Amino acid sequence: MGIDYTKKTVNIYFMAGGLTEETVLSVLHDTDLPEPSTPELLEFVQNSFSIYPTFRYDSPQIDRICFSVVSPNPESYPTTLFPEISDFAKKAPYEYDGARVLVYGETISREEEYHKLAVYFRRPASFWNNLPLAATFEKLVAAWRAEQ
Repeated sequence: MGIDYTKKTVNIYFMAGGLTEETVLSVLHDTDLPEPSTPELLEFVQNSFSIYPTFRYDSPQIDRICFSVVSPNPESYPTTLFPEISDFAKKAPYEYDGARVLVYGETISREEEYHKLAVYFRRPASFWNNLPLAATFEKLVAAWRAEQ
C-alpha cells in the first residue's frame, strides 16, 4: 500500500500475472475506466506482474489504475517514448549483475492515459530471489537475448 498525504490518495498493490484480455477489460469496465488507447497497449498490459488502483480520500470510485510490466528490453513499451525516456531506459545506472530491471506502467484514468518507467537501482538478492517475479524476469531476459 502507498499513501500520498499531499494528494490525498492511496494505492493498493496487487500481484498479477497471466492476465487475459477479458480480465483486463472487465477490470476497466467494472471500475468505469476506459480501455487502453491501442490494441498493442491492451496486449502489453496482459503481461502485468502488478496492478494498483488509486483511490482518493474524498471519493468511493477508483481514480485510476496502473498495470505494471517488467522487462529487460528498453524498447518493449508499445508506444513512442520521448527520446529522453528511451535514453534513460537504455542507460540508467544500476548496481547488480545481469540485465537492467525496467518496470513500465500503463496508467489509465477517466481523463487521461499516461506511461511510467522505473528502473531498479539496487536489487538485493535476499529480497529479489524470493519474489515470484524474479524467475519470470530471468525468462524474459533469456528470450530478449535470444532475439538479439
